[in-house]
Amino acid sequence: FDTYQTWIIAMLNNEDFYNRAKKIAEVLLQFGNKDERGKNTYKQQVEELLSTKSRSGFISALTDMVKNDNSELFDQTVRELLKLSQENVMLFLILLRFQYAVVSAKP
Repeated sequence: FDTYQTWIIAMLNNEDFYNRAKKIAEVLLQFGNKDERGKNTYKQQVEELLSTKSRSGFISALTDMVKNDNSELFDQTVRELLKLSQENVMLFLILLRFQYAVVSAKP
């Protein structure tokens, strides 16, 4: 994991994206766990977001989640994504999926 993570950070050339991806992953885990018994609405939204492969898909999936208290974090992330090349957007999305898997695996 460390090697893969280091490679992505080096490619993005920005430690802030690593920290942002980790924070977003933690927020997404909490968001997905808000589901009431028998409903998977929030979890489905998280899965949809994590399965995106483009900047526009990510922003579209994130739009439904902005209604909670993390709108500032999401807004700043979108601003930074708009500055990235498409290749770096893909790396960030991979890093986000990776970070989500890491925080989901913690007991």
